[in-house]
Amino acid sequence: MNQAQSGTNVVGSNARRAPQCPLSALEARFVDNWAGLARAFGMDATLGRVHALIFVRDEGLHATMVSEALNLEELEAARYLEELVRWGVVRKNTQQGVTSFHADGDPWSWFMTTLKERGRREFGPLIDAIRDANVRAQELRRSLPPQSSATELRRIERIARFTQFVEQIAGLLETFASVGAGPVMSALRMVAKVRGPRLVRV
Repeated sequence: MNQAQSGTNVVGSNARRAPQCPLSALEARFVDNWAGLARAFGMDATLGRVHALIFVRDEGLHATMVSEALNLEELEAARYLEELVRWGVVRKNTQQGVTSFHADGDPWSWFMTTLKERGRREFGPLIDAIRDANVRAQELRRSLPPQSSATELRRIERIARFTQFVEQIAGLLETFASVGAGPVMSALRMVAKVRGPRLVRV
């Protein structure tokens, strides 16, 4: 009897605790869909799931609640939460020694912040590499003899044109990310009025 009770206690102690805030079927589907959207933006799918949970639970959650709801280790959940804080799409608030995490309820705010951060992390270094390639191409052009082939000169010119294109795109993205969601929404509404019903309303 004692052995049986002891065995039961061991099993009970190893069992995973029921989540404090289990996901409803609707929330689970939303979280999974957001994970797919995160992948489309080049983000880790689990990072997207954590962000989706914080977004949909507007009361704010702490790492334990996130780990239990998404079946993650608590340290893993905490790591994802801190990464979202670094991305700027989640903020943390500490009161009486308890840290909770919150997300802006405006999807446009998330989109603009993500766009800006991805530009800083990934597009910036890419632009620098393209600029360097163009500098080398122009140096090569200056060193070429007058009788150089037209084909080679056209290739160098195309590199310069592509560099200019990337610079313009970078400027557009920077402007788009820095003006904020309000002006962007106003601009899209104006485009929608001009284009008519062919463009989805925003």
